[in-house]
Amino acid sequence: MVARSRFLLALLALMAPAIAVPQASPSGKLAETLVRAFQEAVFLSTRADAVDGRRAVDLYWKAQEQSSGRTDREMQNWLGGLYAEIQSDYLGRAVLTEQGWNITAPRAHFTLAKGQPFAGLLVLLSNQTSRAHNIMLTFVGENVTASQQQVQLTSGETKIIAPTLRGAKLGVFRSELHVLGPHSTRIAIAGDVRQAVRLRVRTLDASGMPTPARIYLKGADGLSHTPDSAFDRIMWMTGEHFFYAKGSFEAVLPAGKTRLEMRKGFDYAPVEKEFDLSPGKDADVSLPLPWLKDMNAAGWYSGDDHIHGNYTGEQWSTPPDDLLAVQAEGLNVGNMMVSNSVRGTIHDERYFEGKPHALSTKKEVLYWNQEMRTWSYGHLLLLNLKRLVRPLYTGFPESEQWEDYPSNDSQARQARDQGGIALYAHPALRFDQIPTGSLGGEAVADVALGSIDGFEVFCSHDEPSMELWYRFLNLGFRLGISGGSDAFLNQSFSFLAGGERVYVYTADHFDYESWARGLREGRSFATIGPLLSFQVNGLLPGSKIHLESKKSSAKVHVQVEAVSAIPITKVEIVARGRVVAEASSPTPVQRLQWQGELPLEESTWLAARVWAENSDRISNGPSRWSERRSNDRVLAAHSSPIYVSVGNTQVYSAEDRDFCLRWMDALTERIGKDGKFADAAHRQEVLNSFALARQVYQNMGPAPRENQ
Repeated sequence: MVARSRFLLALLALMAPAIAVPQASPSGKLAETLVRAFQEAVFLSTRADAVDGRRAVDLYWKAQEQSSGRTDREMQNWLGGLYAEIQSDYLGRAVLTEQGWNITAPRAHFTLAKGQPFAGLLVLLSNQTSRAHNIMLTFVGENVTASQQQVQLTSGETKIIAPTLRGAKLGVFRSELHVLGPHSTRIAIAGDVRQAVRLRVRTLDASGMPTPARIYLKGADGLSHTPDSAFDRIMWMTGEHFFYAKGSFEAVLPAGKTRLEMRKGFDYAPVEKEFDLSPGKDADVSLPLPWLKDMNAAGWYSGDDHIHGNYTGEQWSTPPDDLLAVQAEGLNVGNMMVSNSVRGTIHDERYFEGKPHALSTKKEVLYWNQEMRTWSYGHLLLLNLKRLVRPLYTGFPESEQWEDYPSNDSQARQARDQGGIALYAHPALRFDQIPTGSLGGEAVADVALGSIDGFEVFCSHDEPSMELWYRFLNLGFRLGISGGSDAFLNQSFSFLAGGERVYVYTADHFDYESWARGLREGRSFATIGPLLSFQVNGLLPGSKIHLESKKSSAKVHVQVEAVSAIPITKVEIVARGRVVAEASSPTPVQRLQWQGELPLEESTWLAARVWAENSDRISNGPSRWSERRSNDRVLAAHSSPIYVSVGNTQVYSAEDRDFCLRWMDALTERIGKDGKFADAAHRQEVLNSFALARQVYQNMGPAPRENQ
């Protein structure tokens, strides 16, 4: 499928992030179609390099989130106001009133490659009369042509179209777009036609071998470019256009200044190159990537615990497509999700084999696993599965699995009984709500029941998830950290695969089983960019240390270092969630480190975390739906804990125990009152498991002290 058709397909698919998004309009398909057309126009505008991509993305979500409750006519008028906010020098506007046309010509000087299609011109047409009209567009120029187009606009409707131009003759041009309807007008277009240059690029790793990579390509025409054979993708935060190259690519561009940016995960330093394409001469460019830090050589292997090859809309992403994304993003492991989306629609079950896919290599593994989704209990990631856990989902009205049964605890145990791993996905959205602020509503029960291995703290809701995770750690539960993107590879505008990821230590041996075992044991750190090294007494995350006495000899030696392609501002050591040591910089830097001795008076857990300023190269977050303590900083990396016991003291927090008891009571009340069950026995089975979990918290008490 060519890039353009994939682009349109992806934009017509319903966006379905980790949380529910309000439907476009109760009036149905027309309003939904209008919103999607607007969103496509927004992303057509972001091809222009000078466009504020973050502002454009905000417009996309404004249309998605604030359009409910309007009639179709109200929707047209409201979207007309949003269209007026789209900004681009390549955009011309023609607004039809009862008195005639109001025209605003594009400000850009258009640069075309001779004989090549140019779709950078955007024309906003708006009908502000009381009647529907057919509008005809005809391009008139000596050395630039465009196909004639006809558009029907109902009263109050606004559309943006992208006429395809072609330059037939080299040199400067001044042309006109004739707009015909009940009145006629003209939009002036000016620019130049340059020779087309074929650009051939090789993307190379640090050893000089061809390697897949993520590419941003900007031409002398001021636009982003994607080769015809590639899928035009759009960054979640900035609206920038990029594509994946398999090791080389070709593109035809106008002569002149051209910019390339190449990225491949977090282990490699990004490369940017600017050069001039000379008329009449094909260009060959090699882009070698230098190491930032070779994590594989140090025994660490990165993975995304949460990728959807296909999710909502028509399916097209295949295992070769998925492998390309994993390789281009520098991932060693891509955990692909079998899951439902809308009601009972199941995606990618056909790819599940209970083992690594045959396309896997020695350094890159594709493994289809499962996201167990339910509105009532939260989402579970079930990894290292030998067979799918059934039912595949629960609690979706108007589906075969409408019942809130079985509980997530039962599903997690099925996974673990076959050697699998159970993680709560994107567990928290807000800091203060129980349980509606948690996307892992049953986590409080399942952690107590011992059926959960860890938390996907990094998945666009990082800070609230971190603080929720801390509460369980403060009660003595040993839960490792994980990270994943929740990317939808069949959609153009989506989270970036590997934009949030987890590194797992497997020493000198890597395969999926060893990686999964390390993740289960908490030998991990999660990150959106920084590469983290953290040791206590020379031991790695997941380790257990016992100190005989809590007196002056009860101390540990701590080392932490963060190296990052995205600028960072602070690295911290946390004990029971409180900062006990830090290294910071008043200006963002790419490396921070701290080492020293920490005295300990009681048992604790220790971990390292990194903060960064917000940046256009922080791919996936923080999510627009998730709370943060400060808009000025972003949680950039966090290690799993190292657990230190001092004498006979225990890790315990009365505040966090009370929090969990309140959460348990709220969960029990909600499911007891509003849960949907086929019979009373199913309801009672779930409530009985909650009662057992509550008893675990109830039986917790103050930590014993030495010499009491």
